[in-house]
Amino acid sequence: EVEITFKAARTGTFKKQFKIECSDEHGHLGMISSCNVTAQAEAYDMLLSLTFAKGNEESRLDFETMRAGEEKCLTCTLKNKGKYEMNFRFEVDKKVLRSIPGYSRDLVMVYPSHGELKPSDKPLNVKIVLRPCSEISFENLSLLYCEVQDPHISEKVAQIPISISATAVFSRYSVTPQHGINFGPQEFGRQKVQPREIVLKNTGSFEFRYNILKVPKVQETTKLGFGFASALGGSVSTIGSVPTFKSKRRTSGVAASVTPSEKSPSTNSKVSIGCFTLSRS
Repeated sequence: EVEITFKAARTGTFKKQFKIECSDEHGHLGMISSCNVTAQAEAYDMLLSLTFAKGNEESRLDFETMRAGEEKCLTCTLKNKGKYEMNFRFEVDKKVLRSIPGYSRDLVMVYPSHGELKPSDKPLNVKIVLRPCSEISFENLSLLYCEVQDPHISEKVAQIPISISATAVFSRYSVTPQHGINFGPQEFGRQKVQPREIVLKNTGSFEFRYNILKVPKVQETTKLGFGFASALGGSVSTIGSVPTFKSKRRTSGVAASVTPSEKSPSTNSKVSIGCFTLSRS
């Protein structure tokens, strides 16, 4: 049995001829027989082109600032520029993922996450989706990598790291005064009363919506997260930094939005609650 090994320092097709001669163990009889052998081999590269959308450098994705609880999608394009088919697989580095405060297992999802690419195939668009469930912030973390496999030998031939940057935040606001409004003693029947102000300011990065509700029936006094007591006929829940009110019955009120540059609601509507009237100043 004769073993022939092949090792190439460059790509290409190689062809060599050699002769095998056979004789007895001690060489007393001279050459008994011979044969010519031709050895052929090819050395090739697995060439995968990984292209990111404009604004993202090579092997780097920047999701910028986004809302916590929402998802954002960026794309990259795969193209087989080699001579033979290849397999690809995207994997999340679980060790790096666990190092992110507030991470979740499905923080990063890839569609499709694996597949086969032939040289004749059109460029394949791959979606990389970020789904932060809480506030997170990281920069240039090698959180994702693309593994290239040669199906002829069933081995991994390359691993391309992909760095990801992202910041996810909840909506933030401030309310003043923090301890309610006191009109003080007022003369009964007085037509004009000096108005008081409640200032709602968006201190976050994104617009958020809010409601001023007319409560149909006072059931209990619940203390809200921004520090003053209010009688609400329902329950109060908090999403991120913005409390939301869930009423047990349908109520009338004012709905509006506040952008980060605004201090008060963008509406001229009024809502009357007993002796009090709320309106934009």
